[in-house]
Amino acid sequence: MKLGLSRQEMQQVKVGDEVAVEADGRVFPGIIQVIHPFPDPLTRTYEMTVALSDAPSPPSSTSATAPDTGLVPGQVVTVVIPGEVLDGIWVPVQYVLNDGDPFIYVVEKGLASRQPAYFEVFQEDQVLITGVAPGTLMITEGARLVRQGDPVIWEASTRN
Repeated sequence: MKLGLSRQEMQQVKVGDEVAVEADGRVFPGIIQVIHPFPDPLTRTYEMTVALSDAPSPPSSTSATAPDTGLVPGQVVTVVIPGEVLDGIWVPVQYVLNDGDPFIYVVEKGLASRQPAYFEVFQEDQVLITGVAPGTLMITEGARLVRQGDPVIWEASTRN
């Protein structure tokens, strides 16, 4: 299985490390076989090849055989690197603003506050950003019109 890593992620792993690949509620243990040292010119990610074991199991397994997993090319999976702890929030990528540095606006004491958005993981149209605590009130609608220190009035959503 081939996956793309950010530069930061690439620096946290090495060939031979065990990982867990999560897909469709199943977990496949795997071992990193190859990490390419140069980024893809289009995605700017570093290609990593992971060998999966043949059956879903806890991440402690070390089997590296070629499996019949039922996974398909292009399927979205989550790769968990043991020991990795990512505290952050998942947001739709369209809510992350960029003026040379990615950022979001959150509400602090009733005012808009600019927060850097540190990308950790991309999954489809969502991104995990760190540096923002879960439960933080984030400005989404109209965020492009907001400026640091603007007063913010909001209504809690009643959608089901």
